[in-house]
Amino acid sequence: MTIQHTAFGILTPEHKHPVFNERAVRGAAGLFLMLGVSGWMVAALTDDFSLL
Repeated sequence: MTIQHTAFGILTPEHKHPVFNERAVRGAAGLFLMLGVSGWMVAALTDDFSLL
């Protein structure tokens, strides 16, 4: 049985290690923050915290 290593990021000529697209990472973080805040606000305004 072999263990496969999952790599994230892409290799560039400037770096010796995989790197991420920082704009994409920040964009995804912003979307998840907006989703989380809106879910929390719905829960706070309806007093139903069962899904959180």
